[in-house]
Amino acid sequence: IENPAMIFRGSPAISCYYVADTDIAHNNITNCNYTGISLGWGWDDYPDLTYCANNKVENNYIENVNLITADGGAIYTLGNLPNAVIKGNYYVQTKMPQQQAYNTIGIYFDEGTQNVTATNNVIDMAAVSARDEIYAIRAWTDTIKNVTATGNYATLTTVGNAGTSCVIDTPTAYTAGSEPAAVAEI
Repeated sequence: IENPAMIFRGSPAISCYYVADTDIAHNNITNCNYTGISLGWGWDDYPDLTYCANNKVENNYIENVNLITADGGAIYTLGNLPNAVIKGNYYVQTKMPQQQAYNTIGIYFDEGTQNVTATNNVIDMAAVSARDEIYAIRAWTDTIKNVTATGNYATLTTVGNAGTSCVIDTPTAYTAGSEPAAVAEI
């Protein structure tokens, strides 16, 4: 999927809102005006909405997001997603986004995201200069609950965790061009 959202610039390359048992896998996504992959829907805290269960975002390659818009990421989640797994994805940002804030986030857990595990992902933002609102992984508000992000790798290791009962470890740092063997395998 190349250059998505050329007319409607706020559209993700792949959108899956109220879905269950869905695998988003083995996609090559490049040059997104907004988000690469968007999973879930429903801002706020709705723990009884459990029908968006058992979804997987695995083994995708995503290059350049938020080129025009902001407040998105390579992988973006929203709402209660019981048993969701984000694993083995490779995200690289080689172009500088236009927006100055709410900008480039590798894995972005947005409002109401619940019950998601993210592991063994690579987030390469070495080409992006440090400025406000640039995160490898972020859970930015307390309506985000029971999210686990461990065992990830990143060139920029800034994380944000204002979630409730969330475990978001700082990714293992590496330098672009000197990737450890585990990164090369992803």
